Amino acid sequence: MLTGFEKYTKPLDGYEGTVVMPQVKNLLIQTYARNNPIPNSEIRRVLKSKGIKAGPARVRKIIQYLRTKEEFLLDRPRRRLYLIASAKGYYLTDNAAKAQKWILSVKQRTYSMVHTVMCMEKQIKKGDK
Repeated sequence: MLTGFEKYTKPLDGYEGTVVMPQVKNLLIQTYARNNPIPNSEIRRVLKSKGIKAGPARVRKIIQYLRTKEEFLLDRPRRRLYLIASAKGYYLTDNAAKAQKWILSVKQRTYSMVHTVMCMEKQIKKGDK
């Protein structure tokens, strides 16, 4: 969990893990078949139409869970799918080069955030003197 964001970043509860997450996973697989990214808002709309309530932060948490704990494998032909995102939404791809490009983008954003934290810490140290 993240400090100050505990409500949004808490681990998936039983309902989210057994009901919501499988629905999101199936939705992503369906969009893969249509080769179409799906935005967070559309995921929530589809869930709501099935009587399932999930806010934007919880959908992001489910996406994080799927990226870190689940695998997407297709049987015919046998191939691995990667859950990535663009400005248009989340999607599955079997293109490892696309997945690597997404990973690079995430790393660059992470480095930018770390740089910002380091600069703020430096400012605080200067203020303490």
